[in-house]
Amino acid sequence: MRQLDVRIAALAANFLIALVPFAPTNAAGDGGTGGDAQVTGSYVGGDPTLAPGQRALDAGDWQDAAEKFERAIESGSPSANAYNLLAYSHRRLGQLDLAFSNYAQALELDPRHRGAHEYIGEAYLLIGDPDQAAIHLNSLKEICRNCSEAMKLRKALARHKRTTQTSMLAANGEAW
Repeated sequence: MRQLDVRIAALAANFLIALVPFAPTNAAGDGGTGGDAQVTGSYVGGDPTLAPGQRALDAGDWQDAAEKFERAIESGSPSANAYNLLAYSHRRLGQLDLAFSNYAQALELDPRHRGAHEYIGEAYLLIGDPDQAAIHLNSLKEICRNCSEAMKLRKALARHKRTTQTSMLAANGEAW
């Protein structure tokens, strides 16, 4: 009987957690795929030095966001969140070398950082490396199973695969 009570309590807790609105765990309203969706939500992790950069992200001003996150890091907030958001800003600016460097720094500081794994995976898709993206998806599966970051990266990988296969077809659907 006691075991049943524990399971019911756990089920009820999971249900209540699902009902509670939460801030997104990433900074990209478009899942980091380069679309035009505006950034909404917060990923500053309670660090007020990151708030100005978050506001710039929310406004879609990637250059200003990058500068503000760099300033926050230089002023003593070298967190995984700061590097992840800086990397995201660089990625949106098309500065992929800087983005990869900063994602790596975020993951060095926090190897279980879900946002950094999702975003670096998406960045690998941008350069046509789905194998590396899949490595980060596997990391997310180990960290959080079917969390939103894992689901978004899984969808991005599937979309990449579909797009790649489609682009290899001639107009009438035959392979080149």
